[in-house]
Amino acid sequence: MKYTVQLLDELWNILRNDDEMASLLKVKDTQSIPEWNSKIRRGLAGAEIVDEKQDIYIIMSFIPSVGNTKNWMVNKNLLEFRIIGRSNNRKLVNDLYIHLNKLLKEHFQEMSIYTEGSFSTGTAGLIGYMFRVRPFTWS
Repeated sequence: MKYTVQLLDELWNILRNDDEMASLLKVKDTQSIPEWNSKIRRGLAGAEIVDEKQDIYIIMSFIPSVGNTKNWMVNKNLLEFRIIGRSNNRKLVNDLYIHLNKLLKEHFQEMSIYTEGSFSTGTAGLIGYMFRVRPFTWS
């Protein structure tokens, strides 16, 4: 079990070292940390600002969970993934969602989808799809 910050870092490394993820996110220079940071955003500060210049990107962040777990030290957070892409390329958003779930299942058995659905980005021409998982993390 890890702290939330450790898990975000581990996930970021798994995603950026995956060739298919680089292809789906249209990463041109796979060695460029700034480019990966623009394609996979972590955390809360500024993560929700929609970037109209990007064709597709992911936001992953922990949000508070109100669960009735018996263990007060774990599972107080949900890990939320938001995929934002062009409305004229829904297939790419869907393909990214499927591949992201495949990677999560390969590396983290406990991460199953807790909730999912579309959301409004508030920007014309961009669509959003969100899903949440409940990993085992320390609070």
